[in-house]
Amino acid sequence: MSRATDKKMDDLHDLVVEQAIRLMKYGRPLISNGEPVLDPEGEIIYIPPTAAELTAAARILKDNGIDSPLKSQEQLTAEEDAMRSIIKDIESIPTGEYVN
Repeated sequence: MSRATDKKMDDLHDLVVEQAIRLMKYGRPLISNGEPVLDPEGEIIYIPPTAAELTAAARILKDNGIDSPLKSQEQLTAEEDAMRSIIKDIESIPTGEYVN
């Protein structure tokens, strides 16, 4: 078995990072019975990444020596408000009833 070339490893790294960015930016589709859940307008409902996915993304940043500058209180407040909005949206999703 041959070892992966540097180019192949770079390509794999790029794909992993692209997927992590897409997941952090848009979330993942909410799935029920193997199918995406749609909102009343027929659009797929997306949910935030899981704690494990956030941890993996943070690890990618750490492993690549990527850091961000400190944010202003205004930026932090805006992000906090956005997270509250996401949580309210998730809490409003009907969960249905479990039928045995």
